Amino acid sequence: MDPPREESGCVRHAGPAIRTDLADRLTGDEELRAADSAAELVKALWPRLCEPQEQRQFFLLFEMVGYNGWKPEGDRVSARSLVGDWLDILVRRLMQDGWPSEDASALATLLLAQVRELQLDLLVSGDRARVDRALAFSLRLLERPPVRDTPGPHG
Repeated sequence: MDPPREESGCVRHAGPAIRTDLADRLTGDEELRAADSAAELVKALWPRLCEPQEQRQFFLLFEMVGYNGWKPEGDRVSARSLVGDWLDILVRRLMQDGWPSEDASALATLLLAQVRELQLDLLVSGDRARVDRALAFSLRLLERPPVRDTPGPHG
């Protein structure tokens, strides 16, 4: 197996730039600001993430994952930016939707993983219609948080 290549400066510093770009979009874009749920936010953000110029962040993410697979300690700043910062945004939005914090954290992790996997699928297959249907289906699961105090069908 070939030894891992050196991580480029572009890859090393991409995480914070991508996070800043997302934060700017969330505060500056009227449609994203108007989203009143996590599902609506992802629905509004998804078409933008599918634009070729936006998909650069996924190419960089997959390159970083490949690089850090060889270097377990990795680049903690970029990892925080590419994972933790996105999770923070999603968790806050899910909690605003009424999800308990522990469920919001797990659901945000699942949602982030799903968006990234669907982007990988789209990059590989080019089947936008199928990937869009999969995302729409999964977002329907976010429409209502569970009600904790209601007994289930078995009492």
